[in-house]
Amino acid sequence: GTDNQGRFQLQGLRPGDYRVFAWENIENGTWIDSTFLRLNEERGTTIHIDEGQVQAATLPIISLP
Repeated sequence: GTDNQGRFQLQGLRPGDYRVFAWENIENGTWIDSTFLRLNEERGTTIHIDEGQVQAATLPIISLP
């Protein structure tokens, strides 16, 4: 979940590149559908994590039709 300002934390991620999405309104579980993700992949934000790094990012809100 997020706080009142939409912030959240993930801990324990392995180093590497991650594609991150901030959906405005999405049905529970839709994001695990590989076809849905493939169709929307370009709408995500890529974030690179190095070992021991704290990474902050501001993500655009993605609206679905």
